[in-house]
Amino acid sequence: MKAVFRRIILDYVYTSLYLTGLTTLLVFILVRELPENLYNISAPPRTLLILSLLCILLGLWGTTLLRERLHKAFLRLGLATFIPGIISLIIARNGIDFLLKYIEKVPESKMLVSYYIEHTVPHMLGITLGYLIVGSILIYLSFQSKKRRGSHRRK
Repeated sequence: MKAVFRRIILDYVYTSLYLTGLTTLLVFILVRELPENLYNISAPPRTLLILSLLCILLGLWGTTLLRERLHKAFLRLGLATFIPGIISLIIARNGIDFLLKYIEKVPESKMLVSYYIEHTVPHMLGITLGYLIVGSILIYLSFQSKKRRGSHRRK
Protein backbone atom coordinates (compact mmCIF):
# COMPACT_ATOMS: atom_id res chain seq x y z
CA MET A 1 0.00 0.00 0.00
CA LYS A 2 2.78 2.39 0.95
CA ALA A 3 4.70 1.60 -2.25
CA VAL A 4 1.65 2.31 -4.41
CA PHE A 5 1.01 5.61 -2.65
CA ARG A 6 4.70 6.58 -2.99
CA ARG A 7 4.63 5.72 -6.70
CA ILE A 8 1.51 7.84 -7.29
CA ILE A 9 3.06 10.82 -5.48
CA LEU A 10 6.33 10.47 -7.39
CA ASP A 11 4.42 10.24 -10.66
CA TYR A 12 2.70 13.56 -9.95
CA VAL A 13 5.97 15.14 -8.79
CA TYR A 14 7.85 14.14 -11.96
CA THR A 15 4.96 15.15 -14.23
CA SER A 16 4.70 18.48 -12.39
CA LEU A 17 8.43 19.07 -12.81
CA TYR A 18 8.14 18.36 -16.53
CA LEU A 19 5.15 20.70 -16.94
CA THR A 20 6.86 23.37 -14.83
CA GLY A 21 9.86 23.18 -17.15
CA LEU A 22 7.66 23.56 -20.24
CA THR A 23 5.83 26.51 -18.66
CA THR A 24 9.05 28.19 -17.54
CA LEU A 25 10.31 27.87 -21.11
CA LEU A 26 7.34 29.98 -22.25
CA VAL A 27 8.09 32.55 -19.52
CA PHE A 28 11.72 32.61 -20.69
CA ILE A 29 10.57 33.44 -24.24
CA LEU A 30 8.31 36.20 -22.91
CA VAL A 31 11.01 37.79 -20.74
CA ARG A 32 13.70 37.44 -23.39
CA GLU A 33 11.55 39.26 -25.94
CA LEU A 34 10.75 42.25 -23.74
CA PRO A 35 13.08 45.24 -23.81
CA GLU A 36 15.12 45.38 -20.59
CA ASN A 37 13.71 48.75 -19.56
CA LEU A 38 10.15 47.36 -19.52
CA TYR A 39 10.61 44.76 -16.83
CA ASN A 40 12.20 44.49 -13.45
CA ILE A 41 12.68 40.86 -12.47
CA SER A 42 15.15 39.36 -10.08
CA ALA A 43 16.06 36.37 -12.27
CA PRO A 44 17.78 37.07 -15.59
CA PRO A 45 16.39 35.23 -18.64
CA ARG A 46 19.36 32.80 -18.67
CA THR A 47 18.43 31.64 -15.16
CA LEU A 48 14.88 30.93 -16.33
CA LEU A 49 16.24 28.89 -19.24
CA ILE A 50 18.49 26.83 -16.95
CA LEU A 51 15.64 26.28 -14.49
CA SER A 52 13.36 25.24 -17.33
CA LEU A 53 15.83 22.74 -18.77
CA LEU A 54 16.57 21.27 -15.32
CA CYS A 55 12.88 20.75 -14.59
CA ILE A 56 12.29 19.18 -18.02
CA LEU A 57 15.27 16.83 -17.67
CA LEU A 58 14.33 15.81 -14.10
CA GLY A 59 10.75 15.20 -15.20
CA LEU A 60 11.90 13.12 -18.18
CA TRP A 61 14.34 11.13 -16.07
CA GLY A 62 11.90 10.50 -13.25
CA THR A 63 8.98 9.55 -15.48
CA THR A 64 11.12 7.15 -17.47
CA LEU A 65 12.60 5.65 -14.30
CA LEU A 66 9.19 5.26 -12.65
CA ARG A 67 7.57 3.43 -15.56
CA GLU A 68 8.42 -0.23 -16.09
CA ARG A 69 7.72 0.00 -19.80
CA LEU A 70 9.10 2.64 -22.11
CA HIS A 71 5.85 2.94 -24.06
CA LYS A 72 4.06 4.01 -20.86
CA ALA A 73 6.67 6.71 -20.21
CA PHE A 74 6.38 7.94 -23.81
CA LEU A 75 2.59 8.08 -23.54
CA ARG A 76 2.67 9.95 -20.21
CA LEU A 77 5.22 12.48 -21.48
CA GLY A 78 3.45 12.80 -24.84
CA LEU A 79 0.15 13.67 -23.20
CA ALA A 80 1.92 15.97 -20.74
CA THR A 81 3.38 17.84 -23.74
CA PHE A 82 0.48 17.69 -26.19
CA ILE A 83 -2.39 18.74 -23.94
CA PRO A 84 -0.73 22.00 -22.74
CA GLY A 85 0.06 22.74 -26.39
CA ILE A 86 -3.63 22.61 -27.28
CA ILE A 87 -4.56 24.69 -24.23
CA SER A 88 -1.85 27.20 -25.17
CA LEU A 89 -3.32 27.58 -28.67
CA ILE A 90 -6.75 28.29 -27.22
CA ILE A 91 -5.34 30.79 -24.72
CA ALA A 92 -3.18 32.47 -27.36
CA ARG A 93 -6.18 33.16 -29.57
CA ASN A 94 -8.37 34.41 -26.74
CA GLY A 95 -5.43 36.15 -25.08
CA ILE A 96 -4.79 38.40 -28.08
CA ASP A 97 -8.44 39.46 -28.13
CA PHE A 98 -8.26 40.14 -24.38
CA LEU A 99 -5.09 42.23 -24.80
CA LEU A 100 -6.62 44.28 -27.61
CA LYS A 101 -9.63 45.05 -25.38
CA TYR A 102 -7.25 45.86 -22.51
CA ILE A 103 -5.46 48.47 -24.63
CA GLU A 104 -8.75 50.32 -25.06
CA LYS A 105 -9.28 50.43 -21.28
CA VAL A 106 -5.70 51.24 -20.26
CA PRO A 107 -4.08 53.41 -22.94
CA GLU A 108 -0.75 53.64 -21.02
CA SER A 109 -0.15 49.97 -21.71
CA LYS A 110 -0.46 50.34 -25.48
CA MET A 111 3.29 50.29 -26.16
CA LEU A 112 3.98 47.18 -24.05
CA VAL A 113 0.95 45.24 -25.27
CA SER A 114 1.60 46.15 -28.92
CA TYR A 115 5.22 45.06 -28.57
CA TYR A 116 4.10 41.81 -26.96
CA ILE A 117 1.60 41.04 -29.74
CA GLU A 118 4.04 41.85 -32.54
CA HIS A 119 7.18 40.17 -31.17
CA THR A 120 6.39 37.63 -28.48
CA VAL A 121 3.17 36.01 -29.71
CA PRO A 122 4.78 34.60 -32.90
CA HIS A 123 7.59 33.02 -30.83
CA MET A 124 5.13 31.65 -28.29
CA LEU A 125 3.03 30.13 -31.06
CA GLY A 126 6.19 28.58 -32.49
CA ILE A 127 6.98 27.01 -29.13
CA THR A 128 3.37 25.85 -28.84
CA LEU A 129 3.60 24.22 -32.26
CA GLY A 130 6.81 22.56 -31.08
CA TYR A 131 4.96 21.21 -28.03
CA LEU A 132 2.25 19.77 -30.27
CA ILE A 133 4.83 18.13 -32.55
CA VAL A 134 6.93 16.72 -29.70
CA GLY A 135 3.80 15.49 -27.90
CA SER A 136 2.56 13.80 -31.07
CA ILE A 137 5.95 12.16 -31.66
CA LEU A 138 6.08 10.85 -28.08
CA ILE A 139 2.54 9.45 -28.34
CA TYR A 140 3.44 7.85 -31.70
CA LEU A 141 6.61 6.34 -30.19
CA SER A 142 4.52 4.99 -27.33
CA PHE A 143 2.29 3.05 -29.71
CA GLN A 144 5.24 1.92 -31.84
CA SER A 145 7.14 0.74 -28.77
CA LYS A 146 4.08 -1.14 -27.52
CA LYS A 147 3.58 -2.74 -30.95
CA ARG A 148 7.22 -3.88 -31.11
CA ARG A 149 7.02 -5.28 -27.62
CA GLY A 150 3.86 -7.19 -28.56
CA SER A 151 5.45 -8.62 -31.73
CA HIS A 152 8.51 -9.84 -29.76
CA ARG A 153 6.25 -11.69 -27.30
CA ARG A 154 4.48 -13.61 -30.11
CA LYS A 155 7.69 -15.21 -31.37
